[in-house]
Amino acid sequence: MGGQNGVALLGVRAVIARSFERIHRTNLIGMGILPVQIIDDFDPQSAGLSALDTLEIDASFARIGVQKEVPVRRYRPNGSVQSIVCRAAVETRHEVELLRVGGVLSGILTSCLS
Repeated sequence: MGGQNGVALLGVRAVIARSFERIHRTNLIGMGILPVQIIDDFDPQSAGLSALDTLEIDASFARIGVQKEVPVRRYRPNGSVQSIVCRAAVETRHEVELLRVGGVLSGILTSCLS
């Protein structure tokens, strides 16, 4: 899920949130960034999520699908691991394809150079 835009160049490949406004979700997908929605009762603030935690998102191309579950694990500095139930906030096959090619710009460039 690459892409040659500013956010992607910073290494952002996914964004996790409890919910997304439609336009923000669409913009992320357009940049080739996977919006991941938390669907269980995990609340980052009450769970004490910190910058020292590491989140691992299993979002390989095979896992990306319309409303498909995306496994997320939280690794804490004390060694504990917590699973967070999430799903890809992707609503259409077209959005899946945009993510696979790295977003709108990458898709256009790829089709022009082919």
